[in-house]
Amino acid sequence: MDALSTPREKSSSLSHEQKRTLVNLIAVNKVVLDKSDQYYLISKKREAWEKIAENYNAAHPIAEMKTSQQLKRAWEYLRNRVKSDFATYSKKKRQTGGGPPPTPPKYDPLLEAVSSLVKNELLFSEYQYDNTCTEVPTPPSSAASPYPDAFETHISAPPILMCR
Repeated sequence: MDALSTPREKSSSLSHEQKRTLVNLIAVNKVVLDKSDQYYLISKKREAWEKIAENYNAAHPIAEMKTSQQLKRAWEYLRNRVKSDFATYSKKKRQTGGGPPPTPPKYDPLLEAVSSLVKNELLFSEYQYDNTCTEVPTPPSSAASPYPDAFETHISAPPILMCR
């Protein structure tokens, strides 16, 4: 059997203290937060996750040993939870219909630490569709029709947007 067809074992969930340790270790090893897929970074990220797993297991010797894959999955869950809450807030903020503005998500200290680590991802989603783009006028077509009396359809090209 290859590695893809073997079912993964269910491990015990992380306690709040274990999650805090994981977030602190990720804050020290920030290379794992880099989203680029450059070859030299892939190996550095793999080494960093192994180091995180080693330090995590040393910090919690009584608890079940965790692999780097299990800790990476736990981190992705925490990160996705923060991103989901922020996306819901951003969506409510853009809605119309009056009423009071939505309140930003309130996190416990653990998720606040996670949000500070992934703030670049949150800022990208916040300003992805803002109105800092201006339309650049398209130059008129210089090609005149060889048949001036013929029926012409004017199909305009989509506007060109220039963003700051």
